[in-house]
Amino acid sequence: MVEDEEHQISGVVAIGFENGKLPLERFEHEEGSIFELHGSDGGFDRDLAREILRVPLSVPIRPMGYHICADNSRWQAIFEMIMVTICNFVKLRLRFHYGTHQEILYALMTHGIPVHTIPVKDSGDVDLSHHHAWIQDRLQLEQRRRETKQPPRLG
Repeated sequence: MVEDEEHQISGVVAIGFENGKLPLERFEHEEGSIFELHGSDGGFDRDLAREILRVPLSVPIRPMGYHICADNSRWQAIFEMIMVTICNFVKLRLRFHYGTHQEILYALMTHGIPVHTIPVKDSGDVDLSHHHAWIQDRLQLEQRRRETKQPPRLG
């Protein structure tokens, strides 16, 4: 995306699916894990949460929107906490969607997102076939670049 002029001009929309998981199940960890979101006092570590949420801003692409989708309404409290901690730039571009997979797809369509491009199936499984095809295309592109590269001329 970084090399594509169209993406640089129009930007990208990130979509995350939290289907099939309950809040904080993703952060089950062993003692000392970097994903420990609790501070030394046992409360929620707000500073760490802010750092995690800054990651999308560090990607060298123009973010136009973020859609987080969940099939469990218990995520709502987590999402509301996120909305309090994030900067206004992201807050204006962030949307949360709750419901069944089909309800979420309909909600995404109301934002003009072509849902046929989303690799998450109704079962919650991820279809990586397009991703694997992209990796193969990328490897071929890199190989062509190596083959056509001229050695630097001296003097």
